[in-house]
Amino acid sequence: MAPTKKVLLCVVSGVVVVGVVGWAVGSQVQSPADAAAAHQPPVASLITASVEKRVLTSTVVTQGTVGYAAARPLNFAGTVEPSQGAGSGTQPLVTKLAVKAGHEINAGSVLLEVSGRPVLVLKGSVPMYRTLSRGATGDDVRQLQRGLTDIGFPTPVTGTYGAATEHAVSRWYASRHYSPATAPPEEPGSPERSQPPSPTTPPRTAATPAAPAGATVPSGELIFLRDLPARLTQLSASVGAQATGKIGSVSGSALQVQGEVRASDAQLFKAGATATVQTLDGKQFPASVTALATGASKAPAAGTSGGKGSNAAGDAGSGGAAGDAGSSTSGGDGTSATTSMRVALRNPHALASYNGQAVKVTVQVGSTKGKALVVPVSALSTRADGRAWVRVSHGRGKTTDVAVTPGLSVAGAVQVTPAQGGALNSGDQVVIGTRQGGSS
Repeated sequence: MAPTKKVLLCVVSGVVVVGVVGWAVGSQVQSPADAAAAHQPPVASLITASVEKRVLTSTVVTQGTVGYAAARPLNFAGTVEPSQGAGSGTQPLVTKLAVKAGHEINAGSVLLEVSGRPVLVLKGSVPMYRTLSRGATGDDVRQLQRGLTDIGFPTPVTGTYGAATEHAVSRWYASRHYSPATAPPEEPGSPERSQPPSPTTPPRTAATPAAPAGATVPSGELIFLRDLPARLTQLSASVGAQATGKIGSVSGSALQVQGEVRASDAQLFKAGATATVQTLDGKQFPASVTALATGASKAPAAGTSGGKGSNAAGDAGSGGAAGDAGSSTSGGDGTSATTSMRVALRNPHALASYNGQAVKVTVQVGSTKGKALVVPVSALSTRADGRAWVRVSHGRGKTTDVAVTPGLSVAGAVQVTPAQGGALNSGDQVVIGTRQGGSS
């Protein structure tokens, strides 16, 4: 190669090397402005959530056990009309059992026979403590009249046993294929059978015959039960045995759910509250709370698995014995304030195959009236004057503050109503926070 070309090549190569080195050095050099900009925090962007329109419901969740109501003793007391030829001192014996244990007892039905006479059942809370006959007055008479009317033998509910009540009793006994007991004939002009004849009462003659005997209800021929229909849970009486004292036990005929909730949660609702019962296989049944009773239960011992008990707007706890409700508010004595709760299904026979099983009970304690605007609680802010507001994002960093009135709050969500003149709609984006960097 000629010397001139070699010199030219060396010069070009040198220029290239110098240019590369200069670019490399220049790329590492920053102006003071560039250095300051590099240390600025990134532009913050908004974190938003959608405004929803839905029904917001607050609930208390606990566990319960399916079963029948606690059994109550069934007692026989009083006397029945003596059978023909039997003396007044004859010991009454059970001669027939009309209902078997486990079966249902209905108002107006025959429970058993004592000395050949029926022992009938009506609904009522006043015990049958005397024989009822014409002229008798009181709450037990009124109860009899109401019971007769309920089973299809109407009579005025006056609280006084008169001819209309006698007629209704006669029809009732006849419908069960029995003759009613009767009272001795009345003396003419005597208003009460229980009163002895007055010395001035004229003797009965052919012109003044005795009044006909009327139907009565002997004290042993009727048992009043508070809840009917009822279930005969146990029958201790047997044919040939003496009819006296306890003859069995009864309970409600419909399965129900018995459980417990923390007393603090029970204050959020009353008897009659809407509930849902969910079985272990996932089936759900509409129900309602029928009773609440405050008590105390033992808290789970340390190291054992206790149920969560009630949980506002949460899920049912697991663990613990079926139907037990633990509490996080236990005292030093190992007890916790609880409230017993009884829940009945709208269809009382729906739980027939779940007797004795544990179920989840969800009680509704609050709800919006239809669909409402709902936002996350974190979207709600309060000004110094106490007014609440949410910030609506319109994109590209543009926002608008909208004054609202908060309502029901459940599990991190809150109902909001725009103040007069404010605009807030389902689907709007409300600001719930900010993040560094990124875009809005």
